[in-house]
Amino acid sequence: MKRLVPLFALLFAALVQASPNDDYRRGIALYKEGDFSGAATAWESALSAGAEDWRLHFNLGNARFRLDEPARAVLAYERALRLAPKESRVRENLEFVRLRLKDRFPETGQGLTARLLETLYHLLPLSGLTVLVLTLVLLLNALWAVHQLTDDPARRAPLTLASSLVLAALLLAGPLLAVRLYREQAVVRGVVMAPAVTARSAPQADATDLFVVHEGTTVRLWEAVEGWQRVTLPNGLTGFVPLESIERI
Repeated sequence: MKRLVPLFALLFAALVQASPNDDYRRGIALYKEGDFSGAATAWESALSAGAEDWRLHFNLGNARFRLDEPARAVLAYERALRLAPKESRVRENLEFVRLRLKDRFPETGQGLTARLLETLYHLLPLSGLTVLVLTLVLLLNALWAVHQLTDDPARRAPLTLASSLVLAALLLAGPLLAVRLYREQAVVRGVVMAPAVTARSAPQADATDLFVVHEGTTVRLWEAVEGWQRVTLPNGLTGFVPLESIERI
C-alpha cells in the first residue's frame, strides 16, 4: 500500500491541470478528505458527462480500492490501461489489486523475447503504428521504382540495401499492427463483478457446472445468448455466466 500513495498525489496534480471540469476537482478534494465514496461518485459523474481521460479512470480505481471494491477497482484500472497502455503506474496498481483477488492465474510470457515484443507492441499508439506501416509501404515502393529505373550497378547497391532495411522494418511493424488491430478491435474483455458466479456448459440454469469465478477476474467475452455471456478465463477455461455478472471494459 505504501508504494501506491505517492502515485495518487502525482495524478491528482496532473488531473487538475488537464480539465476545468468541477467534478474532477470535487473528486480530488473529497478523496483528500477521506471521502472515497464521494470522490468515486464525482469522478463517475464526470465520466457520465462525457469526460474521457486515463487519469480519471486511474483515480477512480484508487477510490474503489480504498472502498474495498476490488472488482470496480480492476474495471477502472483496465479502462485506464485501455486509454494509456504504456502507463506503468496503471499496471502497477492493477497488479497490486490482483494480488488480493481470490482467483489467481500464473503469469505467462515473461521471458526476454516476450517482454521485448510487449515493449514493441506498446511503443507507438495504434494511429502512430498505422502511419508507420503506411510510410514504410510507400517508401519501399518508391525505392523499388527508383531501383528499376537505375541502370548503374554502383547506384543500385545502396538502393538494394535501403530496400532490404525498409522491408525488414515492414516485416516487423506489419504483424505488430495486425495483432494490435485484432486485440483492440476484435478481442472484447470484461470484469466479473459478482462476488462469485458459477460458469455453466450451456446458456441455461440447469446446465452442467464447470467452474466458479470470483469478482475482479478479467475474462474474454464471446457471444451473449438470452441473458448469458460466454467467457474465457486467462487459463483457457470457457463457460457461460449470467450476463449481469459481467461488466465490459
